[in-house]
Amino acid sequence: MPSLGLDLGGAHTKAVLLREGRVEASLLRYLPLWKRYGELEGLLRELSGWGAERVGVVMTGELSDIFPSRAEGVRELVEQVCRVWRGALFLTLRGELVGRERALSQPLSVAASNWMASALLVSRDFPDALFVDVGSTTTDLIPLVGGKVANAGSTDLDRLRRGELIYTGVLRTPVPCVLGEVEGVGVAAESFALMGDVYILLGKLRPEEYSCETPDGRGKDVESCRRRLARCFCSDPEEVGEGFLRRCARALYREQVRRVAEGMRRVRDRYGLEGCPAVVAGGGGRILGREAARRVGLKVVDLGRIYGREAALMTPAFSMGVLVEEVAGRTPS
Repeated sequence: MPSLGLDLGGAHTKAVLLREGRVEASLLRYLPLWKRYGELEGLLRELSGWGAERVGVVMTGELSDIFPSRAEGVRELVEQVCRVWRGALFLTLRGELVGRERALSQPLSVAASNWMASALLVSRDFPDALFVDVGSTTTDLIPLVGGKVANAGSTDLDRLRRGELIYTGVLRTPVPCVLGEVEGVGVAAESFALMGDVYILLGKLRPEEYSCETPDGRGKDVESCRRRLARCFCSDPEEVGEGFLRRCARALYREQVRRVAEGMRRVRDRYGLEGCPAVVAGGGGRILGREAARRVGLKVVDLGRIYGREAALMTPAFSMGVLVEEVAGRTPS
């Protein structure tokens, strides 16, 4: 019987359909809830056509500012899902699968639990490791110790306080959130360019991997990305110079790697993970995760080589498909 894992993000919706642990179908769609929330129901009904008999859901979309609060966001998303799949299960921050009633009555218990889904799965094969999931917007640093998820904090606020959630990613992070100055030139505090533009310029991303909209609504080709980056310096490429823009892109990359590496170092030391591998996943794993792990001296394990490409790109959705496949016949909380 096929199972479906869903990850309802604020910017991207991800879905993985599994049958006996094998991926039959997957979807990664840019759907910014703050602008196009009305399209979510149609997408969920589209996914219902995949014929899944069990559905597991995690979310971070409740943080979207279309909702008045995170709790209201969770309730809205739970109801959206349950209008399509009445028996859908939701993962709590404690790693429990619960049904609609529990999710509605304790909404914050299922808010932003996507990292927990990934950690539960990865800890099975890597009981002592640092799991690193680099996405379009954020980077999760999850300590796994003795086959257990070892985080002292579970909410995103707790994880931000402890440096186990770093709000930086390879697509949607605005350039001035990474550096405020390059070679003595200040960076305009505007959303003129994103890190997706930087990684296109550096050849680390292909245009089709730039899966969110661009700040100016124009193309994802090298020239368009170059012009957006130049705008961060209140300029055009012809004025600021191609050489400066290349150096700027490299400086931005180095700073993102430095931040992630520093976070990895702190989490490694806090949980005694010296000598343990860094298991790297996410759309930015190969761009940021690998290099940061090497700088810290951790052996790199590519999750895609263990579970496959979809699992590495959409680990929470894949993990939820696995988890609900295993609970067939059980009654949810």
